Amino acid sequence: MRISVKKDDEGYSQEAYKYKAFCNGVELKHCHTADEELGIAICYSDTLFLSWMTELPEEILHGKIEIIKQED
Repeated sequence: MRISVKKDDEGYSQEAYKYKAFCNGVELKHCHTADEELGIAICYSDTLFLSWMTELPEEILHGKIEIIKQED
């Protein structure tokens, strides 16, 4: 399964906010795209975001990715 909040991503879903992503059992923060089959998650970096930046820094995590739908 692949899920993303980015509209140009093949895994885009309007309901992506209903899911949590985990890498090797650790819940990911600021994750915008996760792919269980490829074993990757793309997250915004935990660095200080400056208002003049046009693109936010990202990091790609590799490992056992799990995507779990949250209960309503």
